[in-house]
Amino acid sequence: MLTLRTDVIAAEERARLRAALDAAGWQPSCIADRSRLETATLADPLVARLTALAGEAIGATLRPIDVRWLRLRHGDYQLTKADARERPPGPHVELIADLSAAATREAEIFYSDGRVVAQLPGSVAIVERRDTTLLRWQRFVTHRVGDAAVYRLRLTLVRG
Repeated sequence: MLTLRTDVIAAEERARLRAALDAAGWQPSCIADRSRLETATLADPLVARLTALAGEAIGATLRPIDVRWLRLRHGDYQLTKADARERPPGPHVELIADLSAAATREAEIFYSDGRVVAQLPGSVAIVERRDTTLLRWQRFVTHRVGDAAVYRLRLTLVRG
């Protein structure tokens, strides 16, 4: 199941979160055969709000087991090998919120069953990952984005 909701996070809230994440500081994460991107740490009430939204979408009570704030810029990517090593071993729900200022027409998220999530600022994608063979990757961000950055929140949620 893939649920895509647009205009979930208002432009003002996205701007507030980007500023808070930039102030918190980004840590580069680069393992050539897995991914190249940046991560940050931030406690924010948006996590609880989006966890509840995902629970409503799939009809279950969920709790986060992993919260990842991500920033992708020119040259960044994530391959299936990174997903295979980072995801939980059993069924889970993944929520990806786009906090970007503008669409780049890049950094799409692909799943191995053919589903694609476009990079749409303010949108939230909820994916129920029941099959442990389902893999995710994020398309390489090319030079065409210039100085733009894709900001994302990725929640890994489990029932209970």
